[in-house]
Amino acid sequence: MSGPNLIENFNNALDALLYDPEKVPDYFADDILWINYVPEHLPYGGEYRGLDELAKLFAQYVAALDIGKIEFDEYFVTADNVVIATGKECNSRVKSTGKHYTMPFVWVARFNEDGKMSYLREHNDTYSMAEAFKA
Repeated sequence: MSGPNLIENFNNALDALLYDPEKVPDYFADDILWINYVPEHLPYGGEYRGLDELAKLFAQYVAALDIGKIEFDEYFVTADNVVIATGKECNSRVKSTGKHYTMPFVWVARFNEDGKMSYLREHNDTYSMAEAFKA
């Protein structure tokens, strides 16, 4: 797959997760591995394998957060179907505290031969998010 196609698949996959869950199987491999290590006091985090676990993770996000705008600054595509995206999650709100945060990140995603995301590792600057969860 070419770089522009992988970036398009990356964005389409995230849009499906956030706005159109019925389309998730169109963009994610059945054995997707999504990794997001966060501070222990957050109500989600860790490793999620498979579409059911991915749905569980996003249900946890929706229960805990009003996710703000996801802004991407740059994309880097490697020869082995990896997309590295830099950006930030802007003005998200923790439902339990009402506090807002903006969080810079670097995400690394791998795509299989079918163009579906098979791996995503979030590398987030979690300080502001972790603080927003504190009462």
